Amino acid sequence: MPDELFYPDAEDVNFERSSLDSLYSKSRINPERLEQIEREVLFSDLVADLTGKTGSEIRCPFHGTDSTPSFNIYPPARGNNGWCYGCPPGQQYWDHVRFVRELLGYSFPKAVKWIETQYHLAYIPNIVEEDPDQEVTVTVEFADLAEPYILKARREIQTNRDIEQATEFLRIYFQAEHLNSESTAVLKSQEIDDAEERYRESARLKIKAALKLARVLGKEIVDEVARAK
Repeated sequence: MPDELFYPDAEDVNFERSSLDSLYSKSRINPERLEQIEREVLFSDLVADLTGKTGSEIRCPFHGTDSTPSFNIYPPARGNNGWCYGCPPGQQYWDHVRFVRELLGYSFPKAVKWIETQYHLAYIPNIVEEDPDQEVTVTVEFADLAEPYILKARREIQTNRDIEQATEFLRIYFQAEHLNSESTAVLKSQEIDDAEERYRESARLKIKAALKLARVLGKEIVDEVARAK
């Protein structure tokens, strides 16, 4: 069957891509970093490295088992991105950053940094002019809080030398880590047929994981982490 039949409608692609661009524009990431990723990294290589799957059509790693491959991977001449005909409308367009975020459960800045490191991209300063009137929404996740949590736990354990306190720190951390891992597993699960329900459940678990660490860290440290994102 001709390849053109599998290419999505340009209006749908532009609509979904503009939605992602709008989300990205609210971050403090220099857009030149995103342009470099799209220019220097083949989307097909990224998908293959993360999933082990190759070819222009693969079974989607997000919405469950396909009877036939529904996730299309396009070369640079056709966008250097992906489109899944099985994902819900509004969630069918996949670029490099979104693919890494959803598959690995990373925050947006961490996904960008992971790609840059993985593919040895040139360093680009993260300097962006910001509109002081524009509201910026930052989501703090488990991955952002893990290191501050460990540092705080180590300081308090060394100061107090309390075995029960140390045990509680460990218990909370591993509970949060389990929830975060479970949130990633839910995205790949075949037990939940509805993709939107799967995304909601994954997001709920991510929030629970972050909250467990945030309650111990306290507002001041969490705010500091958020400002650094």
